[in-house]
Amino acid sequence: MGKHPPRAPARGKEPDALVRSQEENGGGKGDGGAAALSQGRTPRTIGKYEIVEKIATGGFGTVYEAWDPMIRRAVAPKTCEVPDANVRARVFREARLAGSLQHPNITTIYEFGEEGIVPFLVQ
Repeated sequence: MGKHPPRAPARGKEPDALVRSQEENGGGKGDGGAAALSQGRTPRTIGKYEIVEKIATGGFGTVYEAWDPMIRRAVAPKTCEVPDANVRARVFREARLAGSLQHPNITTIYEFGEEGIVPFLVQ
């Protein structure tokens, strides 16, 4: 994640309001994140996380600012959109290794999962 930790939703834009506005704009919980990711679009959700905005895209994948509606905290899902199985295996290894470490200079891994065939980790 680095320099820009995710922000909580702006005042007046609590997660429920975000979901309502996304649903009004044709998205929301029914907008499968896997379909959007496979088509190169920004998903409305990745797993249980509500996407607020795209932070950055690179050769490896994309980092999003998102909201965890269960714990009510800002998070940053990082996807691996490279089709190479070896690269995807590295993402799993990264999540496993980083998830076992605790240090002030290492971001905490809250979850690792897959949205369709796209692996993601949440920091």
